[in-house]
Amino acid sequence: MSAIISDQQAFAQLCGQLAQHASLGIDTEFMRERTYFAQLCLLQLSFGDQVVCIDTLALPELGPLRTIMATPAIGKVLHAARQDLEVMGPATGPLVGLFDTQVAAALIGLPAQIGYGDLVSQLLGQRLHKAETRTDWSRRPLSSAQIAYALDDVRYLQPLRERLSSRLQQLGRWNWFQEEMAQLDAVGSYAIDPEDSWRRLKGIAELDAGRQSLARALAAWRERRAISSDRRATGYCRTPRCATSCCACRTTWRIWR
Repeated sequence: MSAIISDQQAFAQLCGQLAQHASLGIDTEFMRERTYFAQLCLLQLSFGDQVVCIDTLALPELGPLRTIMATPAIGKVLHAARQDLEVMGPATGPLVGLFDTQVAAALIGLPAQIGYGDLVSQLLGQRLHKAETRTDWSRRPLSSAQIAYALDDVRYLQPLRERLSSRLQQLGRWNWFQEEMAQLDAVGSYAIDPEDSWRRLKGIAELDAGRQSLARALAAWRERRAISSDRRATGYCRTPRCATSCCACRTTWRIWR
């Protein structure tokens, strides 16, 4: 099988193979500098002894993956899964049957935010190259170095799962981990409700009740505008005129800066 899948026929054949495996390693490469929604640029998968990249920019849609991602009997192994789940959701639907190696690592006593490379080094003795960490994944063609880097990001997920599972069971913490993964499965969608976007505002607690209400309304408006235009929410309501039209108060304006 080719290291990178970029046509619909090969993708359909791949999905047929994936459905026959009990567990998949998953990672994504994406861009989100100016847009509200992340642009999924590459999807990496490991299964059995194979690793492959799916060029998501070359395919019209990823529909054939939806059933696989929604099947709890097919495990999905990711590292620090939440961002990948958010990015993949619109294209593949929600993922269930999750195993987050970062969560598992924390439960066996490693640092709570340990990176994938450090975890691979500590548990498997493999050193990963990070030369492509800040690469532009939306540019084509991808270089051989980019593809190699992307494949390494899923190559060790399955061995990590085996090592971490064994350690969790030895420590009597497997049930704790299962509870954490059940909560992650239950999240389903990571889309932000515009009415809840005020929770990301810093300093809103300093305002009185009336100004808090205005700030919440402005946050919801800003979020809806960002979603509809696919622009980052920070691009809206950053002028004094906009803030003044909502509330003529410097304290209220500070939370938008």
